[in-house]
Amino acid sequence: MAKQGNNYYEITQPAFQDTISDLAFADGQRYLAATSWEGLIYVWEFNQDYSSVNQKKAEYRDPNKNAFMRCCFNSDCNNVYFGTSLGDIMNISLNEVGPVVTPKKNYDATTNKTGPIVGLRYCSKLSTLVALTMDKNLLIFKDNLVVIQIKLTPICMDISDTQLYIATLGPAIWKLDLE
Repeated sequence: MAKQGNNYYEITQPAFQDTISDLAFADGQRYLAATSWEGLIYVWEFNQDYSSVNQKKAEYRDPNKNAFMRCCFNSDCNNVYFGTSLGDIMNISLNEVGPVVTPKKNYDATTNKTGPIVGLRYCSKLSTLVALTMDKNLLIFKDNLVVIQIKLTPICMDISDTQLYIATLGPAIWKLDLE
């Protein structure tokens, strides 16, 4: 990381070759995840004052270079989820053994015929992963997968407590209580 001015730093490693599609900080931790259109996810750990990167926590490159669209951490920051342009949802386990990349359990994008992941958030209060696809599917990973079809084309989403907010083309913002 290189200091570029009084108040900002540039993270120069890894050298992304294409656009960074999403960033996610881990709550209560000093981890930052970044996904890119070239099929790369990278997770860094920062020092106490965030002025430098202590170490790389994880790196994964898709061998087929499918775009990684969105990312988020679970509540204990041991897992990073990321969604792809093919509709897949993957998980990186940040354990002591080393990062392990696996598909999201109980979910298969080819079976569920979903489009690109345009929203991905973790609801800590409910221990629930929520995904939003370009083809208007809201995927809620509770005990079983709940799929809700939405009316308009989604752009992005966020969660506050148990409230899910979805921005769509139109423009409109929709609110859904996840409880």
